[in-house]
Amino acid sequence: MTHYQAPLSASLVAKWFVRRAEAAHATDLDNMKLQKLLFLSHSRYMHDHGRPLVRERVEAWKHGPVIDVVYQEYKSYGSSCIHQSLAENGPWVRLPDDVVGALENVWESFGVLSGWALRELTHEIGPWQSFYDSRSLHTEIPITAIGSAWPLFKTHAADRGPEAAALRRLEELRRRAAARSLPDMKTNTEALRQAYESWSESRTEATTLLS
Repeated sequence: MTHYQAPLSASLVAKWFVRRAEAAHATDLDNMKLQKLLFLSHSRYMHDHGRPLVRERVEAWKHGPVIDVVYQEYKSYGSSCIHQSLAENGPWVRLPDDVVGALENVWESFGVLSGWALRELTHEIGPWQSFYDSRSLHTEIPITAIGSAWPLFKTHAADRGPEAAALRRLEELRRRAAARSLPDMKTNTEALRQAYESWSESRTEATTLLS
């Protein structure tokens, strides 16, 4: 097993998120969401450790921060969920504990959001708006600006902590219902929300509903 140290290849970090999404049975990891998770991880790691997470430059594109090499690697998926077999994804590597910790934190805090929601987030706060130029696709966002933005993103995550927790539980209910082939629970979002509310009030009732 190969060991790596930051700064890493952005493609390597992207593969971690693809596998993390697979492990969580997530079905919304498109290229846009992947780009924003990479950017947020880069921001956190730079802020916490004083060095970049990835080697490649981050550019200010129309839909937010983008690492071009990763965009090119997954652009064939369009707006669809990225799904790769083990053979396509390549051999697994052991990332440093500090890197995994940063990636897990970003996944837990922001992975529940859609790619478009993350696009809106990086448009509203952070350095993108200061560097985006509609006349130039490849304007670089300086690494110092990326790192200094993390407290803003961290505050946003803290402010919406209860909402994120509820959405994660909702996704868990959806996956469990789909796995058990329960038609009403699989297709009716309102039923899922009601199930989650029942879970919040009584874990026993929710367990009975899904058993």
